[in-house]
Amino acid sequence: MRGLPNILFLGKDDSKILAHLKDLGHRVKVVNCPLIAKSTPLRGCTWLVSHGYRYIVPGEVLAMFPRRAINCHISLLPWNRGSDPNLWSWIDDTPKGVTIHRMTEGLDKGSILVQEEVQFRMEDESLATSYAVLQETLYRVFRCYWTQILAGYSSEKSQKGKGSYHSSADKDRLGRLLQQGWDTPVTALMGLTLKTSRIVQARSSSRIRESIGASPNNPVGTVLQRVGGS
Repeated sequence: MRGLPNILFLGKDDSKILAHLKDLGHRVKVVNCPLIAKSTPLRGCTWLVSHGYRYIVPGEVLAMFPRRAINCHISLLPWNRGSDPNLWSWIDDTPKGVTIHRMTEGLDKGSILVQEEVQFRMEDESLATSYAVLQETLYRVFRCYWTQILAGYSSEKSQKGKGSYHSSADKDRLGRLLQQGWDTPVTALMGLTLKTSRIVQARSSSRIRESIGASPNNPVGTVLQRVGGS
């Protein structure tokens, strides 16, 4: 097919969105590592499509694709920007869905091109099954709207509201609370935000007590001794 733009695809080789772009006849360069503006794969590409890419795209790279860089994200933005959106949508009990949006230097903050909310029956889902549903929905939405996005026909809207954000480090705080990994039933995740907060507070309190030399006989530690004795 002639006239199709070359695509820089950021993400994994097994992405169904990547496969669809190739099926349409696009020439696609695939990158799944950190990018810099002088990276060889950038040459000759006029569109950037990101799906499941785990790295921050530098502003100077985005500047090379004005209004031609989009991200495919499994959350209903502005909810659950950042890492592990499916996981946190259950823990925080926020709306669930998929979004295709323009990429900006603000992580997952670009204007929304298309999004679709997804409803689940909690008792039937695990993290793995709900993730699969979201990915399949995202793939279907991309197939329906990619031609319009490419032609500039799709409408777009700014994200409204604060929404939510999580970094990859946030998941580490959950520790053993996800004993079944991605097979954890989503019903087991409700209320984990409060539990996690209490665990973090307890650990922080313990570290503070150790740092100031607190003990059962001297609960306020050495800090107050120094203040009182100066």
